[in-house]
Amino acid sequence: DKNQVIIRKPVIEANNNVMWDANSKLLDKSDATHVSVLEAFSEQGYMDLVKKLTGEELDHVNADSFKFPEQSYTFPWILGESKKIYVVKFFHKNVIEEKVLTLSDPFGTTIDVRESNLMNVEDDLMGAGYEITAEHMYKRNEITKYIASGREILKSTVIAGEHIPIIPSFGEHAFVEGEEHWEGVTRLTKDPQRLRNFAGSYLGDILSRSPRQKAIFWQEQIAGFEDMYSESGADNNYPYLLANRKSGDGTDLPVGPIGVMPEQPMPTALPAVLE
Repeated sequence: DKNQVIIRKPVIEANNNVMWDANSKLLDKSDATHVSVLEAFSEQGYMDLVKKLTGEELDHVNADSFKFPEQSYTFPWILGESKKIYVVKFFHKNVIEEKVLTLSDPFGTTIDVRESNLMNVEDDLMGAGYEITAEHMYKRNEITKYIASGREILKSTVIAGEHIPIIPSFGEHAFVEGEEHWEGVTRLTKDPQRLRNFAGSYLGDILSRSPRQKAIFWQEQIAGFEDMYSESGADNNYPYLLANRKSGDGTDLPVGPIGVMPEQPMPTALPAVLE
């Protein structure tokens, strides 16, 4: 089909829902012979899928119709009271051997045609004067896609192309003593990000909990006006503040505060962590 459009789609929660051929060793899994991709459906969604693929209309989903037991150590095809139903897309790669025929016309033009496709074009080629001049065998991959539930295979079809259309993406990938190990692209960035988040939270805690700067007065300066200084910052609604110019014995008092409380010190390492 020349009108096909290749669209890349993400596989949601691929680390839990995609199971590769255990014998596959390559990073892109191009050497895998099969892969399973799980997808969860609601009960209504499953019935709609069955109707779309098979034409069968289901009134309800009966757990007894699935392979017994419907929950096992192998896999729970029906999960929970909400009847979350899993459907698998299983891609299988099979190596087949085909005969290819080489045909030539009177002008020396040659074309190669698979023997399995020859019947579809034989009349046109023979009418144009083509004759079979050679034949040879070659091997190619054939990909079959199965859609199955825990009960049955709903649909199977041979898809275009010679490669399984599921492409993995790993941050790190390695085999250690024959066992596959992999991790995502964000795993190594988690600890630095957690440290930065902690530093940001600590900075916010300093800003919210540290005391505001407060002016320091001699007691005689604000004697009688203490209520005007009982609140600070936005909580102090007085349009202006009063203070005494002289003490009780007539001595001149300083104008304004005699000092300010120091700011809350910040850990010296905190700015470095936030940079």
